[in-house]
Amino acid sequence: MLTTAAQPRTRFAALAVRARNIVDSGLCPRTSAVPDWLARFEITAFADKKAAQDACRKEKTRSAKYTKAPVPPVSGVESHTYDRNTVGENGLYTTMCLGTVIAEVALAGPNSTLDPATAHSLAQDFAPGSRKAATAS
Repeated sequence: MLTTAAQPRTRFAALAVRARNIVDSGLCPRTSAVPDWLARFEITAFADKKAAQDACRKEKTRSAKYTKAPVPPVSGVESHTYDRNTVGENGLYTTMCLGTVIAEVALAGPNSTLDPATAHSLAQDFAPGSRKAATAS
C-alpha cells in the first residue's frame, strides 16, 4: 500500500486516497469497485487479567450509550456489539474480552451498507488470533 506524505485535507480526499491505495495494492481492479465500508482490527494487551477486565468493563459502560447492534456474541468469548455514529459515519463495533487482551473489530461506512452478519463474521475470524495474543501476553 502506498502512503501519502501529507494528510488529506478533507474526508472526501481521504476516501479518494484510500481508494487509490486499495487499487494500487491489487485488491480491487478500479476505484469504482472499492467498497464504501472499511474494517479495522485492533488488539490492546494489558499487563494482567485484572487490568484487562477493568478496561473491558469501562468499554462496555462507555458503549452502552449507543444502540446495541443485532449481532450475536462471538462464540466462546465475552463480546458485545454496538452501532455507533461518529463523525457522520456509522459503525458496528464489536469488542471482545479475552484474558489479558481486548480485541475490537470495527466495520464502518454508510448506514445502508453495514451488515450485522459481516460484522459477526469478521469478529469470528479475528477471535483465534486474539486468543493467541492473549496467551502470549
